[in-house]
Amino acid sequence: MPLAVNKDSNPYPAQHEITAMERTGVFRTREGSLLQYIICGEGPVIVFVHGYGMTMEEWPSHMISMLACWFMVVRFNLRGVAGEANTDSPFTIPVAAEDLYELVAGIAEGQVTIVGYSMGGMIAQEFAIRHPELADRLVLINTHCGGMEAIPPEQWVLEEMASTPPTTEEYIMRAGRLLLPEKWRKEHPDPMSWFPDFGEPSNQEAVKDQFDAMSSWEGTFFRLHQITAPVLVIAGDMDIVTPPSNGSILVSQIPDARPVILNGGGHGLIFQYPEKVVDIIRLFLEEE
Repeated sequence: MPLAVNKDSNPYPAQHEITAMERTGVFRTREGSLLQYIICGEGPVIVFVHGYGMTMEEWPSHMISMLACWFMVVRFNLRGVAGEANTDSPFTIPVAAEDLYELVAGIAEGQVTIVGYSMGGMIAQEFAIRHPELADRLVLINTHCGGMEAIPPEQWVLEEMASTPPTTEEYIMRAGRLLLPEKWRKEHPDPMSWFPDFGEPSNQEAVKDQFDAMSSWEGTFFRLHQITAPVLVIAGDMDIVTPPSNGSILVSQIPDARPVILNGGGHGLIFQYPEKVVDIIRLFLEEE
């Protein structure tokens, strides 16, 4: 059933109101890495775990501001990404899951919802398996289980992901090719409109470490049955980075999981349809 929204009023405050509500901070991991975070809104806690090559500021601000009307929304930078010095401890998916644990244990009293996008979804799976007492619900967006059981993209996609564009313009164009279906790009011909919250690119050394971490991750396929939290698996039917059949694998192996397929959605469906994604997440979180 769709959300009942009063068409005559806007239930979401203006963006500047949400910005004024933001609280920023830094937390220290057990190995000494300093990771930045941003909190906005009040209510049940939702922690967003960003994807490969992103920073916490690149989550669509419209999506964050809408959810912050009902929830306390927490974003943070994965280690090495930006802003703070880090230790020499290598980045891996399990290490990132433990960093997420340190954040959650420090800011929340009890269980939280984890929203993991792409690589962030891999981290969310590891977190839920390792720390089930803290995982209330999971939202996994365009992600996979890793390991030999995951369905890989085509080789050209992997090569594009591993490349380092020399300019910001080329970085955006590459992101468009990977994240947004060609039909959608033609309907939105201005590349500068694709990622309105795009900022300074992530540290490229950290991005390489992330690519290597995803490639070497053994995955969760044989442990997915250990996830006790309800899970929402969102996939775009036009995703070329994480083929949507990966979502079916997750749903088949997680005891309490349900799928949502967004027609016309690419790997960057959070940028294409932020309002639709918010409605889907809200419906899931408001279920008894």
